[in-house]
Amino acid sequence: MFEHEAPLMVPSLHTDAPPEAQRVLHLDAPEEIESLVLELLTKKPTDRPTHAGEVYLCLAAHLPAPGNSAGSSGALGGGRSVPPYVCGC
Repeated sequence: MFEHEAPLMVPSLHTDAPPEAQRVLHLDAPEEIESLVLELLTKKPTDRPTHAGEVYLCLAAHLPAPGNSAGSSGALGGGRSVPPYVCGC
């Protein structure tokens, strides 16, 4: 969320100001998730992940294992293996 004392400046913040780190708002957010969110929100499209598979690979380690909705570790769970059709290319 962007705030400024001059309301007319808020739109320029969307294009120029970096987003606030997630762990400021969510103290228990894993560092890898915070890094991914900041990478997805980067202003230059060329600095963002180039493929959804890259995003999945980052998130997969934090998803609960199949059949375990609570997860096994971390704030988002853990233990899911990456399907063979997902690659880091």
